[in-house]
Amino acid sequence: MHRHLAAWIVALFSAAMLAACQRSVSSVPAPAAASMARPAASVPVDPASGASAPTGGAVDDSKDALMREAFPAWKFDGEQVLHVPDSERSAEYAESAIIASHPAMVVKMDATHRALVTVGRPSDEHGNDTASHADSGAVGLYLFELRSGHWFETRAQDAAAWTGSFGQVGEIKAIDLGPGHPALFVTGSHTGQGETTVWADVVEIEPSGARIVLPGLQLHEDIFGDSSRDCQDWVNGLRQPTAEELADELDSRCQEVTGRWRIDPVGDSGRGDLVVVYTSHGVEVDPKTHLNAFVIADETVRYRYAASGYVKLGEPESSEPATAVSPPASTPP
Repeated sequence: MHRHLAAWIVALFSAAMLAACQRSVSSVPAPAAASMARPAASVPVDPASGASAPTGGAVDDSKDALMREAFPAWKFDGEQVLHVPDSERSAEYAESAIIASHPAMVVKMDATHRALVTVGRPSDEHGNDTASHADSGAVGLYLFELRSGHWFETRAQDAAAWTGSFGQVGEIKAIDLGPGHPALFVTGSHTGQGETTVWADVVEIEPSGARIVLPGLQLHEDIFGDSSRDCQDWVNGLRQPTAEELADELDSRCQEVTGRWRIDPVGDSGRGDLVVVYTSHGVEVDPKTHLNAFVIADETVRYRYAASGYVKLGEPESSEPATAVSPPASTPP
C-alpha cells in the first residue's frame, strides 16, 4: 500500500509540475545581466573626495520611499504602469508586455543594501486590468545601496519572476537560505476542473539581481472532482468514509497532497537544504484486495544547493508508514 501511495504522489505531482511550469516563467529565467528592465541612475563622483556625491536618492528605506526613487512619477498607494522588456518575458508562455505594479515589501540584505519587491498584474496602457485565467502575475525586484545617507537604485528588474493565475501572485515571504543568502519564497496557485495546485519559486537576491534557484516547488495538490463535500470532510479529518462510500468509484476523485517546508542548515555549504514533508490523503485501490481504502502517509523530499540551484536528493524519504484507515461497515448516521 505504501509503495502504491508513493507512486501516486509522484504521478500526481509530475502532472502538477507540468501545469505549474506552464504558468511560471521562473522555470526558464533570463540571465541576470539581461533581465535589467532599465539602467539604474548613476551616482556622480565628487572629484574632491572621490566619493559618490548625493544628488537625490531616497531619504529612508520604506517601500514607498524606494518606489518613488525608482519611479519618480509614482503616486502614493497607486500603481506604476510598466512595459516589460522582452528579456523578462517568455515567448513560449506569452506573459503580458504591460503590467501595473505596486510595492509589496522591502528586504534588508545587509546594513547598506535593500531590495524593493513589487507585484504587477497584466494591464493596458492606462492600468486597466487585462488578466485572464491563464495569465501570471509578475514579481519585480529593485536593489538599493546606501550612500551618504541616501538610498540609490543599483539594479532594476520589472519582472524577475512570473507566477499565479488571473494575474495574481500568491504569498511572498522573505527568507534566508543561509548567512548572506537572502531570498524570496513566492507562491502561485491555479484551480480548474476540480483540481487545485499551489507551488512556489525560490528566488535568491544577489547584488546582480534576482536568480531563481528552485522553480515550481509543489506545495499542494488536490483532486476532489464531483465528490467535493464528502471528500474534503475526509481529507480534513472530520470523518472517515464508509464502506459504501469507498465502493462508489471515488478512488480517482479524492486525493490531496500538502507540503510543509523548512530550511535545514548544512555544514559550511552556505545555503541550507530545503526540505518538504508531504502529507498525503486519498482513496486508492489496494493492489492485492482490489478494494478501496482511505490512506494517509508522509513522504519527505530534500533539495540541496549545487552549482547554480537546488536539486532533489535521491528518492523521497519515508517519514512514517502509510496508514490505511478502516471504514465502518455500516452506513453513516
